[in-house]
Amino acid sequence: MSEKTVFNLDAAYEMAREKMASADIEKQCLYCGAVRDDQNSISIDFIYENYTIDVISSAVNLTSTDRDVPLRSKILILHYFLQAKNSKLANEHITYRQLPGGLIYYPTFIQRTVKRLTDAFGNEVQDFITAGRKIGADIGREGDVSLVIRAFPRVSVNLVLWQGDNELPPQLNILFDDNISDYLEPEDVTVMCEIIVGRLITAAGKNA
Repeated sequence: MSEKTVFNLDAAYEMAREKMASADIEKQCLYCGAVRDDQNSISIDFIYENYTIDVISSAVNLTSTDRDVPLRSKILILHYFLQAKNSKLANEHITYRQLPGGLIYYPTFIQRTVKRLTDAFGNEVQDFITAGRKIGADIGREGDVSLVIRAFPRVSVNLVLWQGDNELPPQLNILFDDNISDYLEPEDVTVMCEIIVGRLITAAGKNA
């Protein structure tokens, strides 16, 4: 990770902390599906793990372990909490390119998520299913096989895989519920999907 990247993450974290200081905590808990445990603590789920947000310091920690939370995960969780607009799952899927501003970031999104997933699981459907179950995903009905991942209480991600054959290579797509722009910006969607991809690859015992 470059010095510039670290600086950008630090700056993004500080901006999120400043916004937390003036946020309507009760409203945002309601809007994003988080729970206010007490005056100073918020409980929120992210990819089947529970995190706490300290209302005063904006520190983000895992609830059940002392394992460090990567800075980009902290930023993502705070962004989700702050941006949430209380829209329900629409159960209508869109692609990344259909996100407002998604076309600009689409090539980066493909390289950092779809390509990595396809390289790891394109010809290994059972590994894909097994890894999904290990991280808590449900099995969907789209494609030859799909994983449905509840990334946040109000954000669902579908990973859809079509197996290749002698004529066609395997194809993989990532779909989102139509409400996702009410919770995350395109850059955050990319980071969220990168984290999901990393967890699946790790769960399968493959090289990231």
